[in-house]
Amino acid sequence: MMEIAEKTYPGRKYAIGLNCFMNIDDDNRKAWEGVKSHLEDFHGPPIPDDLVDRWGCWGTGEEVAERINSYIDVGVTLFQFVVANSDQFGMMKRIAEDVLPRLKRV
Repeated sequence: MMEIAEKTYPGRKYAIGLNCFMNIDDDNRKAWEGVKSHLEDFHGPPIPDDLVDRWGCWGTGEEVAERINSYIDVGVTLFQFVVANSDQFGMMKRIAEDVLPRLKRV
């Protein structure tokens, strides 16, 4: 895709973005199920498991940061973090404390 963009509009800079549904929890399965539940509430069931795996970042703060850093390694420069938990404020606090400090800077 980037090759086509470069040929069509040479010299332009592009952001590569990812919409990421995030749930931080020490219980990995509970965090994953939280992402799935949020996606089903938002988009309507059924949400296939592979879609949760592609769109979600779940687990401990360290695990979530590791996953986001892997996206940074392949060129993603813009993230939209969607809190996939009913405790929106609590989850934003966990993201700020447990994830953001572990992210690579680009």
